[in-house]
Amino acid sequence: MKTIMEVHEIITTYKKTGTIKGTAKKLGISKNTVKKYLKSLEEAKSGNREKIVEYKRSNKHIQKREALKNEIAKILEKNKKYPQKQRITAKKIYRKLVVEEKKFEVSYSTIKKIVREWKNENEPRKVYIKQDNTLKDEAEFDIGYIWLKINGKEKKYPCMYFVMGKSLYRYAEIYTGESQLEIIESHKHFFNEIGGIPSEIVYDNLKAVVTDWKKKKYNERFVEFATYYEFKIRNCNIMSPQEKGTDEESVGYIRREIFSDRIEFDTLEEANEYLKKGLNRINSLKVARREKIPYEGLKDEVLHRIPSLEWENALIESRKINGYSMISIDGNKYSVPDDYYKNIVKVKIYVDKIQIYDISLNKLLAEFKRSHEKGKEYIDITHYIKTLKKKPGALKRSKALQTAQKTLQTLYNNYYTTEVKGFTKILELVKEYGINRVVKKIEETFEMGIKPTHDILKNLLQQKSEINYEQFKYTKEITINYGEPEEFDALVFGDKYVG
Repeated sequence: MKTIMEVHEIITTYKKTGTIKGTAKKLGISKNTVKKYLKSLEEAKSGNREKIVEYKRSNKHIQKREALKNEIAKILEKNKKYPQKQRITAKKIYRKLVVEEKKFEVSYSTIKKIVREWKNENEPRKVYIKQDNTLKDEAEFDIGYIWLKINGKEKKYPCMYFVMGKSLYRYAEIYTGESQLEIIESHKHFFNEIGGIPSEIVYDNLKAVVTDWKKKKYNERFVEFATYYEFKIRNCNIMSPQEKGTDEESVGYIRREIFSDRIEFDTLEEANEYLKKGLNRINSLKVARREKIPYEGLKDEVLHRIPSLEWENALIESRKINGYSMISIDGNKYSVPDDYYKNIVKVKIYVDKIQIYDISLNKLLAEFKRSHEKGKEYIDITHYIKTLKKKPGALKRSKALQTAQKTLQTLYNNYYTTEVKGFTKILELVKEYGINRVVKKIEETFEMGIKPTHDILKNLLQQKSEINYEQFKYTKEITINYGEPEEFDALVFGDKYVG
């Protein structure tokens, strides 16, 4: 019996040679064999045969298969008395019969197939209780993924999805990460969107929410967040998406409905604005098994008040400062002012920013936009003023200068390559007045053809903005009656006045 690949070769060779004799000669087989498989092909095409090659199992193979099935059936039947979670697995049966006892020479997949067939015939069907989502005073949460091309780069972005049980009101937001920070942030935005907090939110077994689904053990920080906003956490049983079907359907529906027409955007913010418009449209449409559209149905949802003081969604951690006055967060490095004398700082990690504090959390030392890339360095040149005063020669090839604002680089290259101390004085102005204000004044001096020195820039920065006197013009004409001068003099001088 030939394999299907061998038969394929016979048929393709026959098409090339055009004769049975030529095919047999080229492949080194008999003409009868070629005739046999050409006939099988014709019969299969005409519907008189199910397959071109029909494999027949030998009696010996069938007997071995039956013996294996009987052996497995005995093991599983005996094992039925054990508790559900302690019953033998297909993996253990394979190890016992094939690896240890060497009774059979079969693959693990064969064992799995026989175990599955036995369970289908001998164990009761799994039955689920269909849920009526229209009765729920709750929301459902899930994370899905969307392929987007942001600023020319295509990648998969996590998207946080919410849906209200009664009204089927949907909300979603795209992020660059899917940590607990992003999950909590999306909850805060969702609460603000719907104007309140549902009494219960249902989750899959997310690690950010559930640390041990078997023991129903929840993440402490997430429980603290839920307690603050006063909603109950409920998670589905493992491998039971039917318990949270509304949101499972929303993930695919929103993805197809909104992002099947467009995936390219300049920024993630633009993509989220596009998503918001699409959700507005979806929430304005009639939905099955609901009398009201989601926008109207949302008014009937039972929600409680959002706390007036917002939860601070930040992780507070300690970091050690290295020899380059930098700390590491999520695989990226951020600079720390070199005049901070301790080796340890506290950091607050938000969804979109990094704040660096002194060890007591009393003083903010630096703030950066949070990066979700890896292996990047973010340096503020003003963090190295103290060191540059001692080591001015280190500035020229430093990464601090290479990553500095372009106007500062131009200023250094045009005027201060041999006068680093003068440049550090200007950096002190940047630290005091902010990069944007100083850069604006530097560019003004460039336009006037003046060298921007520390004194000139400080003088410009200290000048008050010109007052626009146009705003004091009166729109109505006012007439002042001054009276008679003699009357005024009489009042001042009395009887001494001589007219």
